[in-house]
Amino acid sequence: MVIKSLELETVCGITSKFPENDKLEMAFWGRSNVGKSSLINTLMNRKSFARISSQPGKTQTVNYYNVNDIFYLVDLPGYGYAKVSKEVAAKWMKMIERYLNTSKCLRVVFLLIDIRHDPSAKDVEMYRMLTQKGLNPLIIATKADKISKMARQKNVAQIRKKLEVVEGTPIIPFSAQTKEGKETFDLATDILGFSVPELCFTENDRLDITEYTQAAMVTTSIAMTKVLEAQGVKPDVTAGLSLGEYCALYAAGVISEKDAIATVRQRGILMQQAVPAGQGAMAAVLAMDAAVIEETIADIEGVQIANYNCPGQIVISGKKEAVETACEKLKEAGAKRTIMLNVSGPFHSRMLTGAGEKLGEVLEQVEVHIPQIPYVANVTAQYVTDAAEVKPLLTKQVSSSVRWEQSVRTMLADGVDTFVEIGPGKTLSGFMRKIDRTVKVLNIEKLDDVAKVVEELK
Repeated sequence: MVIKSLELETVCGITSKFPENDKLEMAFWGRSNVGKSSLINTLMNRKSFARISSQPGKTQTVNYYNVNDIFYLVDLPGYGYAKVSKEVAAKWMKMIERYLNTSKCLRVVFLLIDIRHDPSAKDVEMYRMLTQKGLNPLIIATKADKISKMARQKNVAQIRKKLEVVEGTPIIPFSAQTKEGKETFDLATDILGFSVPELCFTENDRLDITEYTQAAMVTTSIAMTKVLEAQGVKPDVTAGLSLGEYCALYAAGVISEKDAIATVRQRGILMQQAVPAGQGAMAAVLAMDAAVIEETIADIEGVQIANYNCPGQIVISGKKEAVETACEKLKEAGAKRTIMLNVSGPFHSRMLTGAGEKLGEVLEQVEVHIPQIPYVANVTAQYVTDAAEVKPLLTKQVSSSVRWEQSVRTMLADGVDTFVEIGPGKTLSGFMRKIDRTVKVLNIEKLDDVAKVVEELK
C-alpha cells in the first residue's frame, strides 16, 4: 500500500498506561537484535524510521507507529540479549504481558526468529506463551540472505520442529537486504505506475476494470508462487487458465517476473479497448455436453465457446445479441441453465482478434526462454517445450477458446496426481473435482495456506 503518513504516535514505558485505540494493531516481537526495526522500515518503505542499532536492547518501550491513520504497527521490546538486570528485564516482560492481555485491537503478533540459528529456549518460551494466550503468531524468519536457499529450507523445518509450530502457521523467510517477500509488489508498482499493494489490499473500484484486474492477479499469484518456492516446493509441470497462463510461464522459467507483469498490463488495456462497452457478452452454460453446445451454436454468427472449464460448465462469448440468442437455443436444446456473466468484455472471442494482434507487437519486446519444466498451453491443451511457440500461442489465446479441461486431462494422462491452485479463490479446484475426483487438489489463496500445502506435499 502507499504510505501517505507514518508517525511514532505513542511511546509507553514500564509504568505507562496503554492508549485505548480504535484502530487495529499488529505487534512485532522477537529476541533483541533479530531485526525488528529493519523489518518495520522495509514494510514502511523507510530507511531509518524505526531506529536500527548493532547494540541489542535499544527498544525498551512499547512503540505505536500510526500508519495512514488506519492501523498501528506496535514494536515491543526484545528479549534475551539486552544488558540489563534481571529485575528490569522482568519489568519489561510484565509490561509486554500487560499489553498482550489488555489490547482490544491487537489482531496479529509477528514473532521474529533468526533463520541462521535454532530457536533459543527463550524463543520457545515466548512462542508457547503467545499460543497459550490464544495469539497464534505468524513467524518471520529474518536474515534469510545470510544463508543459502538449501540451508534456508532445512532451517525453516528446524524452526517449525523446535517451536512445535501450530498446524497451519506459515514461516516466512525475510531479508531486509533483498526485500524477499516484498519485492514483487514493489517491482509491479514501478512497472505499472500505480500502487499494486493498494490495488490488491484496499477497497477500490479499479479492480473491476480489466487493465487493473489482470495486473493485480498476476502480481499476487507470482508473489504467492515465490513464497511457496522459498519453502522448497517446485512444480514438475505447470498450466494456468487464461490470464493464469502468464503465471505458469513465469513458474516454468519462460518469462521474467518483470515481463509477465508488464505484458499483462498491456494485455488488459488492449482487451478493454477492443470492444465498446455493451457490445460484447459472455454466458456460462451449465449441465450440457460440450459437443452439443458446439453443434447448437454452430450456425449463430458472432458467438463461440470461450472456456471449456470442466464437464457441465462451458462459457460462451461474442456479440451481445448473439450470446443472448445462443442462450435461448441452448436452453431449448436441454441446457439446465444459462447465466449471463458480469464481465467487461467478450473475452476469448473473435471480437478480440485485433487485441491479440496488438499484443503480438508487445510480445516482440519480451524475451522468452526454453521452459525449464513443461507447461500446457490454453490454445492447444498440449505441452510446450519450444520457446518459439510461446509468443504465437499467447497472441492467439486472446481470441481463442481456453481448453482448460483438455489441458488438465493432458496432465492426468502424463501421470500428474497432485494439483496446487495458486491465487485468489478456489475456482480451479472446483473444476478439478468435476474433471477427476481421484487426484489430490490443494489451494493457496492466503498466507495460512502455504504451511498447509508444504505439509501436505512432504
